[in-house]
Amino acid sequence: MRHSYFNLFCCLLISGFIFHSCEKDNVEEMNQQSTGVCDSSKAVSFKNQVEPLFKNECGSQSGCHGSGSALGGVNLEDPQKIMDVVRSGLLMKSLDHASGISPMPKGRPQMDDCRRNLLRKWIREGTDFSN
Repeated sequence: MRHSYFNLFCCLLISGFIFHSCEKDNVEEMNQQSTGVCDSSKAVSFKNQVEPLFKNECGSQSGCHGSGSALGGVNLEDPQKIMDVVRSGLLMKSLDHASGISPMPKGRPQMDDCRRNLLRKWIREGTDFSN
């Protein structure tokens, strides 16, 4: 009898871990869909997707490339400065951790594929700052 209670307990414990991890994956997936960060079916919006990404990951929120702290002379909160670093190719090379380029974000893990692909798409679409 004790053996069957032990087996039941183990099954419930394992099921709990499985359902908890599945729930977390779904919540993360739903969050990405609701924010539209990884939605590749629509045009990329600078105001809704790119600008917040720059501010949070690279600019004033990170303390690296904002108007008050433009490390390396790179300000990712000024459209003209953004265009300069995009045209030079350094933006994506640093985010992709290309050889011979200072990897960004400095001292933190590489930006995920979703966000880097979003920036690539925005650049391919012509780096529109108006939307």
